[in-house]
Amino acid sequence: MELPEREIFLAGFGWSGFVSLLIWAIPALTGGPIDANLFDLLFGIIILGFVSHAAYTGTRQNPSTIAVAFAIFAGVFATMQFFVVIA
Repeated sequence: MELPEREIFLAGFGWSGFVSLLIWAIPALTGGPIDANLFDLLFGIIILGFVSHAAYTGTRQNPSTIAVAFAIFAGVFATMQFFVVIA
């Protein structure tokens, strides 16, 4: 059985970009300083821009094994960050 590499790639990086934006947005929207966690805001915008471009243009039809592995790592790491932020 072949894994859907493109979907794993887009989902892993999409989730990590979304979590990066949440890490910036949650403190900013709850009364914290808006300039806190600007790196997370920047990374979230860059990652989601890259994922949106790849999904829209159809690039990355056959991502490499390294890219898929990094997307899985990014998704797992983002999930851990997500639970730390909401806890």
